[in-house]
Amino acid sequence: MKNTISRSFELKDYAIQGTKFGDYWLKLENHKKLKTEISYIPKDSDFFTKEQAKNVVNNLFEILKSFKEQLPENIEVDILFKSFDVCKTITLSNDNTSDKKDLYAKIEDENNMNNIDEILVSVYFIVKYDL
Repeated sequence: MKNTISRSFELKDYAIQGTKFGDYWLKLENHKKLKTEISYIPKDSDFFTKEQAKNVVNNLFEILKSFKEQLPENIEVDILFKSFDVCKTITLSNDNTSDKKDLYAKIEDENNMNNIDEILVSVYFIVKYDL
């Protein structure tokens, strides 16, 4: 079939060790764009340490890369980290090193990230072109 996501990803597929889910919901924004919103909260404390927050970022990139490998080539995977005051959507690629460094810098910024109690992300699955 053309232009379909034939692989379904379940809530458990988004799991990251040391976290639990706050909220999770899906929204079909239009016939070519599916939005998944996920809220991660610390499993054993009220706040993430900065290292734990970086670990969540890194693990999420790895999870989404795995998803992308399972999808047809015309499906793009984008992510928006809403918790780190980053106002851009990141397109998943083979090398998101600079994007991770930007996120790590936001996490390390003492003025912005003293108490990280939740990491909220939006993941977009977008059909980019016909096969």
